[in-house]
Amino acid sequence: MAWTRLIPLQINDYQNGYSAAGDLEGLGIDGVFCANDYMACGVVDRLMRDLGRQDAPPIRIIGHDDIPQASWVAYALTTIRQPCDLQADQTIDLLMSRMAEPDMTARRVHTGIADQKKDCMMPAIFDPSVIHARAEAAIRIARQVGRQAARFRQEAKAGALLVENKGPQDFVTIADRQAEQAIRDGLLALFPDDTFMGEESGGRTGIAGTWVVDPIDGTTNYIRGFRHWGVSDRLRCRRPSRDRRDLRCGAGQGFPCHSRW
Repeated sequence: MAWTRLIPLQINDYQNGYSAAGDLEGLGIDGVFCANDYMACGVVDRLMRDLGRQDAPPIRIIGHDDIPQASWVAYALTTIRQPCDLQADQTIDLLMSRMAEPDMTARRVHTGIADQKKDCMMPAIFDPSVIHARAEAAIRIARQVGRQAARFRQEAKAGALLVENKGPQDFVTIADRQAEQAIRDGLLALFPDDTFMGEESGGRTGIAGTWVVDPIDGTTNYIRGFRHWGVSDRLRCRRPSRDRRDLRCGAGQGFPCHSRW
């Protein structure tokens, strides 16, 4: 009859794994599943160096997290790899969705084969022609929105900005909200598969590119009528190999229009 014994530890590290392995002697177990690879390496070393005997039955050891040491010849550890970047992106997506819709229905997100298949489509966004098209569109929209915001500020009467205080030296005006909506509408009309996150309205991340936008970067200067403010757009996208690329574009009163990687 199969049975399981749980050995609780306060710290799941190499040394505690090494020490806990001493409790396994004489139990007749044939396998150990460790909370992480560091513990598993400690168990391997203890069993091999202190308890190992040629006539002893083999004990199979499984770790978790796929650290570099797991592939060392001394361990050749069986382990489980987690898609941490994907899990983090999905967690942010869920949090942003919950903030936007507090009453939304709870949903479960899987990071299995289906999500890996989606990743296979992601390299298309790294095609130079795709990037250049987005850069040109972002610069054009930033210029247009920047000119509209500047005109609105010049013509605005006292109180027309509807200034709100979000925190210490952190303000938002009606111009910020209108500019962000215009940028959102313009970018997503051209690139409907992209997602959008704005400083004022929030949003969500996605599998393809995500636009991260500060509609008026330098709101305090904008409120006071100074020229040093701008419209900031950033396209964030992730490759299957987990490295990221960013396209940053800006246009405004205080700096020239530019784009860069």
